[in-house]
Amino acid sequence: MQSNNYPRAKQVLKSLIAGVDPATGSDLPRDSILNRVDVIRALLSSVDAIEQVTARAARRALLPDGVGQQGHRVFTGKIVEAGSHTWVVEVDRVWKGRETLTHSARLMDVYAKMDCESFFKEGERYLFFAIVAKGPREVFYHPQVCNWTNPLHSKRVVTPDGASVWLEDLIIREHGSGEPPGEERGSGRLP
Repeated sequence: MQSNNYPRAKQVLKSLIAGVDPATGSDLPRDSILNRVDVIRALLSSVDAIEQVTARAARRALLPDGVGQQGHRVFTGKIVEAGSHTWVVEVDRVWKGRETLTHSARLMDVYAKMDCESFFKEGERYLFFAIVAKGPREVFYHPQVCNWTNPLHSKRVVTPDGASVWLEDLIIREHGSGEPPGEERGSGRLP
């Protein structure tokens, strides 16, 4: 079913639950199958499912453009080494990209001296949105600062139900608690 049909489907289901013909507004016969407990429960479950799908779509709309596209990585970690626009991150949770992310990930700022330049502090923890890149010998990542890479507990977003939550909490709500990085240690060498 297309999402633009959800409001009407929900309206029809609620009418049937109330014992009303959705087209005419007249009461349905008392001996209708719609008066069975199991049928009412099934209709209520359908309304709940539509509400969940609609709420999830609204939450996903809050996430930055490109999240979920190929090459994008979403993870949290602590800066353990800092260079001149290069960093080593000790990765602790991964939502997207576990197949390439290891315990130690190298970041390189390709936006240095531009509007989206990165400034990460050693010892601080961040939520990273990054694009994977391959160097001549190793994998490294370009942090995407202009699409919500931020220190943890620094960016709040408003959910469709009006609640204000931390961005990382929205990601956890939407995608679960994440996973630890892959088993390999990674090089951790600065580029």
